[in-house]
Amino acid sequence: MIENIILIPYRNRPKQLEKFINECAPIIIENLPNSKIIIIEQEEGKDFNRGFLLNCGFKEYENKCKYFLTHDIDIFPKEKAVKEIYQREIHLNEILAISSPNSSLGGVIKIGENSIFGINGFPNNYFGWGAEDKALQNRAELRKCEIITYNYHKKQSNNEYFKYLPEEYKDSKKINFEQKSMFEYHLFQELSNEDKFTHVLASGLNNLK
Repeated sequence: MIENIILIPYRNRPKQLEKFINECAPIIIENLPNSKIIIIEQEEGKDFNRGFLLNCGFKEYENKCKYFLTHDIDIFPKEKAVKEIYQREIHLNEILAISSPNSSLGGVIKIGENSIFGINGFPNNYFGWGAEDKALQNRAELRKCEIITYNYHKKQSNNEYFKYLPEEYKDSKKINFEQKSMFEYHLFQELSNEDKFTHVLASGLNNLK
């Protein structure tokens, strides 16, 4: 069984991809033995769907790994981050929010294979920029997952753990962002638990096509 699968959702950022492969992949491979880095590229024709791409990665490696790391292409971990954080063991229902915006599970997170399937992954229908990371946090909290947060994310300057690249190409900008954001950040919390579970099961790993 593979220890770690690092999933990178990708489209139209060739310079960042080349830099990640040349600069970050060697650090990750050296310090995370028995790991694979997987680039998941979306074809043209529809707005970018980060959550759907990551769900494809989860399904592809279902029952084949211990941990998943979701990893944005413009976040460059330094050796200190890989050694001290990426290597960390986590228990069932624990999630490491390694380099994620506040109140969401985006950027870089580490989650057990059993845990991501237990919360049903991301929604499949969030095309366009944003809100899928908050949806994942809502699903994790609904399943009583413990989220262990590190304060390294894009809004902070570069530090001894990470380097953040400038945006090369913002795919889809904020298409439908306000509607998705309003639901995940506000309306979801007003639902009954029964309705929350119904919503989560309506779109995710259980019905990925």
